[in-house]
Amino acid sequence: MIDLGTLRRPRDLSLGTSFVPTLYNQIQCDMQAHHDNQDQIDEFLSESMRDVAISHKQSIVKELNKRQEKKKEEMRKKREEEEQRRKRKERRAALREKDRIAKLKDIIMKDIVGTAEQHEYSPKMKVYDVRDPNTSNDGIVIVGGFVGELIISFKCMLDYILSYPNNQNFFFSVEMIQQFFEELFLTDEFPDGICTINLTKDLTDITQGRDLAPAQIAKLIREKGNITDFGLKFMFDIMKELDLQVDVIEVIYTAICKIATKKPEEPAELLVVPEGAEEEEKDRIEEENSKIKEANELKEKENAKIAKL
Repeated sequence: MIDLGTLRRPRDLSLGTSFVPTLYNQIQCDMQAHHDNQDQIDEFLSESMRDVAISHKQSIVKELNKRQEKKKEEMRKKREEEEQRRKRKERRAALREKDRIAKLKDIIMKDIVGTAEQHEYSPKMKVYDVRDPNTSNDGIVIVGGFVGELIISFKCMLDYILSYPNNQNFFFSVEMIQQFFEELFLTDEFPDGICTINLTKDLTDITQGRDLAPAQIAKLIREKGNITDFGLKFMFDIMKELDLQVDVIEVIYTAICKIATKKPEEPAELLVVPEGAEEEEKDRIEEENSKIKEANELKEKENAKIAKL
């Protein structure tokens, strides 16, 4: 059965069938509109807060960057001021050093060069180191003496040889330098004792009585405490500034030590012909004696060479 509202009053029927449903629909529509407005307001507020937060964060980052840039600029200015201060200090020190060198040059030219006698150099002149107590007017004075001049000369020679790509494997050997020194010093052009290394104590004390190889002796006598020559010691102190190579110094020192420590050989005794010896035995002994004499002659020549060196 379907209620058609026939038994009800028209007003109640109209209210129940039309007005009340319409009112419910309107209420539902108003509530939905209210919820939609609330959602829109929430979304608008969320977007607004997000934009504000982003802007605030960007402002904070911008301010931090600004402060960092300001700090960097202050540090840069501080470094520039320190650099300028350092350059001014170095410039003043350089001017003072320049003035000191100029005054020293004037003193050297006035007190030393002015009174010195000028002669053409010849190999017969002696070569002295600076502050050498044995210095006299029969030679010249240079820093490092004759040994120092040898070191500088061979270093320059090696640099010149190695400047060519084809000579990159070249090196000075001890035997090569020793042979050169022996041929050089055996001539009559150089005076005796031209190549001398002065030590603070006897070589036996330096080696402590041990029989060391020339290379080990060369290393010991290069120590600062064993060097007497002022200029040579000064050269070794400023090796890096002079660009001196340790290998060249070791080779030259070892060659000098091999020559200086070479000892003369004693001549061998001749064989005595026993009484009643047969002719063949006599001939053999005479032949041996002739060989011994030849060997002794060679030894005498070598000993004479050693004595001159």
